[in-house]
Amino acid sequence: MAESIGKYLTVSALPRDGRKTDRFEVVSLRGNVLGRIQWYGRWRQYTFDPVSCTTFNRACLDDLARFLQRLNDEHRTKPREGSNGNG
Repeated sequence: MAESIGKYLTVSALPRDGRKTDRFEVVSLRGNVLGRIQWYGRWRQYTFDPVSCTTFNRACLDDLARFLQRLNDEHRTKPREGSNGNG
């Protein structure tokens, strides 16, 4: 199911295919795939990987940044696998 982020972009969750973290495809309102959002382990955060030769204005980048912030905040507050909450 697609979620609107801002005025011009939507994101759709991709199948996990055995991964531990979510992945999303970023699409324009016209249906053009603009890139993917996925977990980048080395930086321990979700990042946006744009498709080659795509151009973004500040409003779109702000919308992407807010969505990434939300994903990263949610990831940090999720209980870890195998954690029983006893620290």
